[in-house]
Amino acid sequence: MADEPRIASSAQLPSRATDESPSPGTARSSAVTKVLPHQPLVFLAGAFAAGMVLDRYTPPGMPCWLGAAAAALVGWAVCRRFDARMPATICLLLAAASAGGMRHHQYWSVYPADELGLVATEEPQRVAVRAIALGSPVLVPAPPFNPLATMQQGDHTRLSLRVTALRHGDVWRPASGLTTLHVDGHLPQVESGDLIEILGMLDRAPPDENPGGFNYQEQLRAQRQLCRLRAKQPASVSVLLEGSWLGPRRLLSRLRDQGRQTFERYLSPTNAPLAAALVLGQREQLEQGRTQQFFLAGVIHVLAISGMHLAMLTSGVWLLGRLGLVSRRTTLLLVILFVVFFALLTEARPPVVRAAVVISAACLASRLGRPALGLNTIAAAALFLLACNPAELFSTGAQLSFLAVATLNLCAPLFRRKPVTDPLDRLIARSRPWPERLARNSCYAVWRGWLAGVCVWLATLPLVMGTFHVAAPAALLLGPLLAPLTAVALFSGFALLLAGWLIPVLSPVFALPCDASLSLMEGLVARAAGLSWGHWWTVGMTWWWTIVFYVVAACLAILYRRSLPLRWQAALLAAWAACGLLLTGAAQLAKDRAGGFDCTVLAMGHGLSVLLESPDGKRVLYDAGRLGQPQPGARAIAGAVYYTGSTHLDAVILSHADADHYNALPDLLQQVTIREVYVSPVMFQQTSPGLLALRQAILDSGAELKEIKAGDMLEFDCGAMLRCLHPTAEGVGGSDNANSVVLNLEYAGRSLLLTGDLEEQGMDRLLQSDPIDCDVTLAPHHGSSGSAPERFATWCRPEWALISGGGGRDLTDSQTGFQAAGAQVLHTAETGAIRIQLLPDQVKVQTWRRNPW
Repeated sequence: MADEPRIASSAQLPSRATDESPSPGTARSSAVTKVLPHQPLVFLAGAFAAGMVLDRYTPPGMPCWLGAAAAALVGWAVCRRFDARMPATICLLLAAASAGGMRHHQYWSVYPADELGLVATEEPQRVAVRAIALGSPVLVPAPPFNPLATMQQGDHTRLSLRVTALRHGDVWRPASGLTTLHVDGHLPQVESGDLIEILGMLDRAPPDENPGGFNYQEQLRAQRQLCRLRAKQPASVSVLLEGSWLGPRRLLSRLRDQGRQTFERYLSPTNAPLAAALVLGQREQLEQGRTQQFFLAGVIHVLAISGMHLAMLTSGVWLLGRLGLVSRRTTLLLVILFVVFFALLTEARPPVVRAAVVISAACLASRLGRPALGLNTIAAAALFLLACNPAELFSTGAQLSFLAVATLNLCAPLFRRKPVTDPLDRLIARSRPWPERLARNSCYAVWRGWLAGVCVWLATLPLVMGTFHVAAPAALLLGPLLAPLTAVALFSGFALLLAGWLIPVLSPVFALPCDASLSLMEGLVARAAGLSWGHWWTVGMTWWWTIVFYVVAACLAILYRRSLPLRWQAALLAAWAACGLLLTGAAQLAKDRAGGFDCTVLAMGHGLSVLLESPDGKRVLYDAGRLGQPQPGARAIAGAVYYTGSTHLDAVILSHADADHYNALPDLLQQVTIREVYVSPVMFQQTSPGLLALRQAILDSGAELKEIKAGDMLEFDCGAMLRCLHPTAEGVGGSDNANSVVLNLEYAGRSLLLTGDLEEQGMDRLLQSDPIDCDVTLAPHHGSSGSAPERFATWCRPEWALISGGGGRDLTDSQTGFQAAGAQVLHTAETGAIRIQLLPDQVKVQTWRRNPW
């Protein structure tokens, strides 16, 4: 009876709550307020990163950042004084954003006055430099013989340096900066910490030169490197002063070298480079073809030491520590020390550092009684990493790493086994034979691991598709099979390292399981990469769609994780994905139907590739090649095709049988679909290894191989016409260049000439035909004086002459000849890719470096 008044009063509580129910806006504010105290570092890291993004793309400058930080801190103090919590929180986040902007500006834009990169230009110049080696020289073996390569590369050595002096005449002056030295051949005499002198060539990496291309200059700048050094022979490098043998860098370098030698001594020649990549993070000795297989199978992360590798190794350290020898807190400290040592052993590469920071943060959180991999812990690791290297925010590898860890955290409830609450069910479970219990637990572990892999694959898919233009569903089946093999290879490989350092007699014991697991792993990857459905190339979503996708996903996961059912969250994200597909397709259709006929001359170095896009959506490629290895050329062309919003080419037309005009096509056939390939009637009269490989690649791809000759025409639905002017079916005498396919594109009263390497008898025959009044022409033979530029310019009278070629060549005769005929001359080595738009009322010219489209 004594409880009746209390019960009666509590029964009235719902009515009072109903009368004072909050408005929708207040409810949302309450949801945010509830989350902030539990996940403060998540919002702090988000604000810190936002300031870095703002500084990267709209840099306001250090004074503005200082002013914004001061104003935000003053606002925070005032709001705290009047107990205005939400405005105070906003001011604190603005101060964090300002701090992020200042840190990024200092890292990205501020260099000392004696920085070596400030005197470097894109044109190589001879220099004498003194520097300290920051590690051991890394030997990069020559790639295997490729009949499509115009120049076979040899072995070369790569060495990281910290510059100390630069010679001006006979005087050495102080200099600073980080750079990488590339030396043709082997460089065995240098060790970490040595002071060396280099006589070589200094240059600055070129910026992004093609639409959809890779920005190598930006990648180097993210490492605080503004220049490159190259020496043609090891004799150009001399050691002035040996470093201390007790230096930590030198000791770690020797440990790495001994570890690599241990792999080479006890493992098969095929698996030794794979073990070095898996255990030491050194992928330099892996052939590109082998690395490509892991990429196409969707498991390239296996070759880059990441959280998965360190989690496996640290689990072993944890189990050893928990055998009863030391306490739990001491074991956590040992794990932290191990990951720090392992990061240093693997040269503190960004993926290893990211994983080490996350695991160390998880261990510290566990020591403090916090969730080991909670969002707050992940945000703390991100803050530490971004404070050390702000450029990591824009690294796809860092984005994928933190995205994967956050996904595992948010989806953790899906992986947990539901507790058995019924006592009878618990009794039945305990009474089963141990083999059955082991089988059940093993199956559940495999299921949980596979489900975690699916969640991570789905979460990272938009970013992977947008960056690497590939989706690999084969990884969903390959992951559970590779996980135990990777664990065995890691444990046995690391044990092999320890045995090689301490007890060499035990090395063969650990080499056997390591060798076997690596062989099985690579065999599975090769099979998965060869599956027709295992991967497909894709354009990917637009950058703004991807950003909105992840922002919405983060808001759902952090703010409405419990209030909104999981099925509704999945439905919202699926709806946005469908919206993205529809918007991307509609935008591409509108682009194809608008504007004129686009012609993009890609910057291929000494080579040629021209992408034609008609208003009706047809895409034709004229030539596909470059000097050197063909893979970079294929990547550049594929990136340009993806940039147009397509993975398909209606036709490829090859001008002639010089490798720098066709050697990228076999690799390109694997990345885009091509319906037809046109060649001249005399293209395959030779039987060189490169041409045989080209022909076989075309036939294997399923593309239709056709011939094109003078008088043939390709018509477009938009009214454009591509007429072949040369050669005839019989061809002409002379070199391959003389039989180059010459095309005349006509659209809306405008004309464009594509000339290949036309010269000699072929040029004479073309100039005997009726003159053509064209608007734009491609300078024959990369602007060579042997292509009669003055006679040719007089014959076609162009307004624009485009030269596709590398730098360092004297093109004065060609430029003078075209300019005398009234043409403006552009060179891809100076401008990057050049886009010509043929419009009814004008010819619009854009260069990628000056005005990226």
